[in-house]
Amino acid sequence: MKCMVENFAAVRTPHERSTLGPAAEGMSPVAQQPALPPDLFLHPSRLALFLDVDGTLAPFTARPEMSRIPCATRKLLKRLQSQGVALAVLSGRPLAQVRRLLHPVEIPIVGSHGGQLGLKPGRIVRSSPLLPSHLAGRLENGVSTLPGVWVEKKPGAVAVHWRQAPEVRWTIAELVQQAVQQAPGWAVMEGHCVHEIKAKGRHKGLGLRRLMNQPAFRGRWPLAVGDDRTDEDAFVAACGLGGAAIRIGEPAETHAPWQLPDVASLAIWLERQLRRIEVRRVSRSTQLITKHAGNGFGSKSKEGEYGTA
Repeated sequence: MKCMVENFAAVRTPHERSTLGPAAEGMSPVAQQPALPPDLFLHPSRLALFLDVDGTLAPFTARPEMSRIPCATRKLLKRLQSQGVALAVLSGRPLAQVRRLLHPVEIPIVGSHGGQLGLKPGRIVRSSPLLPSHLAGRLENGVSTLPGVWVEKKPGAVAVHWRQAPEVRWTIAELVQQAVQQAPGWAVMEGHCVHEIKAKGRHKGLGLRRLMNQPAFRGRWPLAVGDDRTDEDAFVAACGLGGAAIRIGEPAETHAPWQLPDVASLAIWLERQLRRIEVRRVSRSTQLITKHAGNGFGSKSKEGEYGTA
């Protein structure tokens, strides 16, 4: 499987990646040096944009409940949507949290790492089994003596956050591995300063593929954007469907062919793509008006059937 950027999508020559190998879940990412994403030569009706939240649309904060998607970014998403771009969010957060962060933007959401799917406000499709009750309890007991570490229960998953105590990373890794050994069908996934236990086979790549089968996304060119290991499955899925991916953050081993350094850089890049879309639309409108005027439609500069200029 190769990740290829179509001729109509990029300013530069088509970017073809080396063989990606197996799907990302449970596998080591492919080592490569991603390039900066080019500007897209793509009609908005052909583009499907899949975005992570934390570290992608929203800067990281000390605790998840403190995160906010900047107002300017939400306005940017609304403008992209109004131009015909199909948008969706792929997040490890519960779906309800993502909706609050996006408000008033209403777009499809994959929550809890593929465990939830929300196509419309008020409607949630759950695809993950219920989390075994003993898992959360065991983790809470294990972190009770670790300052700065806390457990977050999610629909179909449980997370152990250690952003405020990075020195205990390996202690947490051992704790969650021991816990998951007592839970067949569940797996550990590490993100930015967090270890999560989720159902095997549930990930953002699965959510992306499900959305690409929906009428609003079918036939479009998928571009997945995320910042950490939990987004690699989405990168693999997008590339496998002929699209591409952007990794946000410091250079790292990744399946994404493109990379941007931070949240602000992504916002700037998206704004530039939007302006290109708007300029092309104005240019086409101007050409149509000129063409119609040349065919005898519109006002006349001298006295005629439309009166005196």
